[in-house]
Formats: sequence, structure tokens, C-alpha cells
Amino acid sequence: MRKLLLFIAIILSTANAQTIKQALLYGDKRMEVSDFFGAISYYHVALELDSNSIEVLWKYAEALRGATDYKNAEYYYEKVYQKGGKRLYPESIFHLATVQKYLGKYEESYDSWKIVRKNLGRKSKSYYGKKSRQEMASCLWAKKNDTIIYAKTDSTYLKNLSTLNSGFSDFAQKKYKDGYIFSSMRTPRMNNKLEISDKNYKINLWTCDSNFQDVKKFSSSINQSTSDNGEACLSSDGKRLYFTRCIEGKPCKIYVSKLIAGAFGTPEEVGVINVEGFSSVQPYVCNIGGKEYIFFSSDQEGTEGGLDIWYSEIKNGNEYSKPKNLGVNINSPDDEVSPFYDNLGDKLYFSSTWHNGFGGMDVFYSHLINFNAGKAVNVGMPINSSANDLYYFREQGKRFVTSNRGGAVIDYTHICCNDLYKICQGRGKPKIEEQLYTSLDDLNKYLPVTLYFHNDRPGPNSLDTFTVLSYIETYNHYKELLETYKREYSSGLSSEKRTEAINEMEDFFDHKVDQGVRDLAEFTRLLLIELEKGQRVEMNVQGFASPLAKTDYNVNLTLRRVSSMINYLRGYENGVFIPYINGNAPNGGALTFNKIPFGEYSADQTVSDNPNDKKNSVYSIRAASERKIEIQSVQQAAERDSTYGEFFCEKYIMDLGQLDGDQIIPFQFKFKNVGDDVLLIKDISVENGISVITVNKNLGVGEQGILKFELNPSDLNGHKRLDIILETNGLPKKITLAIVFEKIK
Repeated sequence: MRKLLLFIAIILSTANAQTIKQALLYGDKRMEVSDFFGAISYYHVALELDSNSIEVLWKYAEALRGATDYKNAEYYYEKVYQKGGKRLYPESIFHLATVQKYLGKYEESYDSWKIVRKNLGRKSKSYYGKKSRQEMASCLWAKKNDTIIYAKTDSTYLKNLSTLNSGFSDFAQKKYKDGYIFSSMRTPRMNNKLEISDKNYKINLWTCDSNFQDVKKFSSSINQSTSDNGEACLSSDGKRLYFTRCIEGKPCKIYVSKLIAGAFGTPEEVGVINVEGFSSVQPYVCNIGGKEYIFFSSDQEGTEGGLDIWYSEIKNGNEYSKPKNLGVNINSPDDEVSPFYDNLGDKLYFSSTWHNGFGGMDVFYSHLINFNAGKAVNVGMPINSSANDLYYFREQGKRFVTSNRGGAVIDYTHICCNDLYKICQGRGKPKIEEQLYTSLDDLNKYLPVTLYFHNDRPGPNSLDTFTVLSYIETYNHYKELLETYKREYSSGLSSEKRTEAINEMEDFFDHKVDQGVRDLAEFTRLLLIELEKGQRVEMNVQGFASPLAKTDYNVNLTLRRVSSMINYLRGYENGVFIPYINGNAPNGGALTFNKIPFGEYSADQTVSDNPNDKKNSVYSIRAASERKIEIQSVQQAAERDSTYGEFFCEKYIMDLGQLDGDQIIPFQFKFKNVGDDVLLIKDISVENGISVITVNKNLGVGEQGILKFELNPSDLNGHKRLDIILETNGLPKKITLAIVFEKIK
């Protein structure tokens, strides 16, 4: 690279202004033909001559992104934005957010997408509005899921097919006879320094044997020197070869070549699949229900945006029905590509940059029943990464994927060239392709699940601790109030501030309220799996409230909110959880709840509690953020062989009120063993400031006990909540008690 830069610098004029102009001109020409590495070389010369030019910085960042050098692209996009890119290059923040996600920097990317939303996506129905909102949700999802393994065994990993991959992109592997057919940008006219002398350098089709060796270029009838030819697959009977052909300056099209006398003949365009003026690419042919279909990607009229996944029925090997779009559960305003249908599970696999993913293209699947597509599901790590992962393919138990993640055969920039990978697994019994759990502790990776509520819901103006409503009912009512929240929260603000306030409230509902429902659905599904194994599960649920009502009222309100979540579980899938909650499931599984109703004790004390100040006490984000419950953890519950001790306390929270001075304050909790066996207090943990005085550690059936403590508030100030954690031999295994107070001097 240094020699190349020196060579370019010598060719160009010695006058700086003219040199920069020429360097940018040559770089622009390389960008026009997608020669990003060539463009980088020219732009780098201009950058060395003037590192403060925002135009040079912008073009250099664009070339780096095109070459997938995301680390350096991030640096230069950030410089562009800081130097005034908001005005001159407003898309700089969009690309910065994108490359940050490619790098797995989900928090930074989230913050950048918020700026995209503010600067470019003020119209919520515009592309930037939709994209920024989706990517903010995706970053939150990725941050929560990037350490969770979705795999068939504990030891799923990707193996680079190094005997097959070249120094440039290799991709789109499919079954071909006894081996495989794949696409590659390799050329015999490339020396060991990766210098190309091939004037007709194109993508071509290649084949290999089942051991990924004996690599051969495919028939010249398919690999034309005037076009890129790739992404091939055989028909169901093996007598037709479908592939993509792209001629420079024209939309790509799908071609088919028929097997004649043992060789594939001159290819022809696939009639109705190719629509004039639009691209159709990446064909995959398969049998579904005894009929032959072709799936492909196209941007033809009727697309949701960019390339969508379409399908068409094939009759008699040469008749094609009018293509149909697979709909919004799969297709989005971004590109959906590389379709593959797997009869095992009726799943359509594809890749997309839109749905919740780890960065770049991720592999997803959708259950396809009568061509009605279910929701897109991310297949997870390690198949996916923060780089581009696509062209998922399975045959006879073997699975493959194409990726430009780090570790390619030739890796220019840490994330460079597409390589072919085999998805391998170590020892272990294969499982259905879902998230893997080896113990109940794995379920805690999905916690906390946070559920939000409207003010004083459910059961307004009530002292009840239970409700008949399910959480989904309270959530639906809450969502109906979104317009009211936006109007009240933004009232009295200037036009620009009003737009920001409305966006903030929409973000709160999108990424907090709605995310809670999504998290609850996934957690519930996985919780049921554990219970069906016969697990005895204890769930710790903590409640909160904004400080609008009196403290005792809020404690009961938080218990009603916990009750709504339990009602949701009771109604799930026609009551499948009820035997576990009632403790009479045939397999011995059980689900118990440790309710921790902290009311307003943990609330932000700066939140208004004035009922007449609805903008700040009801409709503000700060207040709304306090009205929630959290499923915080799950653990193995005590064995219920025949009898067990059970802890019961009428008050789990002690309000000591305002404390003036440093005097020692005694306090106590009365409790009772309401179980069928001896209850033992095995351990007590207290926070600084609390001392344990007296504990009844051994209670018989029906006996009452007292826990006596002292508080030394000398080192404490302001509103405080201190916890006392008990461990027992019965139910619950862990109990949280708390004291709250305000130290005023």
C-alpha cells in the first residue's frame, strides 16, 4: 500500500490544490466502478495533503465503508459529523450509526441512531424515521442477545473452508451433483501479491467435490466474459441450472440453462420472473407439497423496499406463475436476500439488514405455512455476527453460510471478503434449532423483563392487592393512550422542542413499553420449556410506582400489577401454566412467585407527586419510567416432596418516616411459618447501617417469629431504602425485606 501511495503521489501534480483535485477525481472514478480499494488509495493522497477538508474526509469514509473497513470508516464519519457534516453531509450520522453496529458497538450505535431520528427521521413514516426506530430497537435487542448461544449443541462453531476459499469473495454455496457449486471473484490471473491482470475480471461460477477440493471453473456457456455470473442452484430433478447474470449498466436477471446430452446449454432468461427495468437475483428452486417453486430476490413493482423475497410456481419445467411477494413479516424497507427453503420445519431462511440483528446482514428464518410467512426469527450466534452473514444453506445434515466476519482467508481490513463457512458442532445430542439452555440459570440471561403501566392501573382508586385483568389487557389500554401522552408531554413547547418531545415519547413506548411485551413473550415461552422438564421454579418479581399516591396505596398498586402478570401466565395457551402455578402438575413442575412490592420506595424522588401537574406527574417519561414491575430472576424452588416450610410476612417494607439526627432506631418484622414443615432461616444479609439483634431461626408449623434490627443512620442522608435478604430452607428460598426513610439532617 505504501508503494502504491507513493506511485500515485508521483504521478499527480506537485501543486497541492491541483493535486487534491486530481486525486479526488481519480478516486471518484474508482468509486463509480466500485473499486473501493483503488479509491482509498487516491483519497488517502488527498487526505495527507489536506486532513481538514470535510469533502476529503467524507469521500475517504465512503470508500472505507465500501471496502468494509468499518473501524477506520467509523473514525472518519465521526470527524465528518463533528466538522459540520450535519449540514453538508447529513447522512454521515446515518453511516456512522451503521458502521458502529457492524463493529458490535451497540450502545454507541443506539446513541447515533437517536441523532438520525432527530436530524433525518422527523417524519415517522419516512425511511429514516422507520429505519432509525427499528435500529434503535435492534441495538437494544443485540446488546441483550450478543452473549446468548443459539445453536444445536453446546459447541456449535463455524469452520472456514480454507481449501475452497480464495483471496477474494467466495459465496452462495449450493449442492451440485456429488459436490458443490459456488460463486467466486477469484481469477487465475492473480499473483501471490493479489495483483490482478485479468481485463475481464468478473464473478464466475465454480465447482468442487464433497471434500471442498478439486476446484474447477464452470462451463463457459454459463460464465460469459462480458457479465457477472453467480448464485446458482439446480432444479429439483437436476436437469436445469438457475443462476444470476449481471451485465454492467443493466439490472441483473435470472437465467436458466437446460441439461442436454450431459452438458448445460445456452442459458435463457426466465420469462415472467424478470421484469423490465428491475433486478431479479439469487434463485432457489425446491419442492413443496409435491409442487416445484422458485424463490428469488427482486426490487420489482410491489416491493416493500429494496430487494424483497418473491416466489413463483414452476410447471412442466418451463412455465412460471406470476410472482408473489412474501409479505411484511419477511420483507421490509431494506433488502431481503439469499432465500433458502428447508422442508425440515417448513422454514424459509433469508438474510436482511432490517429485522432485529447483530449488525450487517443477519440470517433469519420464517415458518412458511401455505406461503403465509410467520415472524422473522434471528438464528443467532455463532451463525450470525456483527458482520454480513448470508446464503444460509443445508443439505443432508450439513449446514453452510457465507460471511465477511474477521478471519477470512485473506482479510484486508479485519472485516473484508466473503468466505464460505461450514457450520459445525461438537459432541452432543442434536437439538431443535432454538436457543440452548443447559440449566435454569441460563433463563436469567433474558432477565430482567420490565413491564410498564399507565398511572394508577390496573384497578384505579382501589386498595385491592389483586386484579382480574391480564397484563396484556392493561398494556393494550396503555397503548391506546399514546397520542394523549404525546400531546400532554409536548404541550407548551416550541415547534422544534415539541417534535423532540413527541419523538422521545414514541421512543419510550417503542423501546420500553413494547419491548417489555416482546421480552415477556420470549421469556414465557422459555419458562414453559423449563417447567415441562419438571423444574420447580421460583420467580422474583419486584414492583414500582411513581410517587403520586400515598405510600401504602402504592404498595397495593404494585401488588395488583404483579397480579396482572400472573394472570397473563394463567391465560397463556389455554391455561398451560395453571397446573404449575397451582402446584399439581403431573410431572412435578411448579411455579411460585416471590413478590417484592416496593411501591414508590425506589422511585426517582424528583418526580412530581402533584396530581394537578399531570404533564410531569402522569404524562412525563420520568414518571412513566417508574410505573413498572420487573421479573428480576428465577431460581430452583425448594423441593415439595410432601411438606415444606413457608415464610409469610404481613409487611415486607417498614417505613420509618423522617429521621432527624443520628440516634439509633430499633425496628422489627413479624413473620409466620404457614407451611407444612419446619422453617429455617439459614442466612441473613443486611446493608450498611443495619445491625441484626434477634432472629427466630427455627419455626415449627404455624409458629410466629420476630426479626429485630437496629438502624444507625449517622452516615446516611436523603431518601434511602435498605434491603435485608433472608435465605430459607423452604418457600421462598430468598426473601427481601426493606426499610425506607428520609434522613433530613
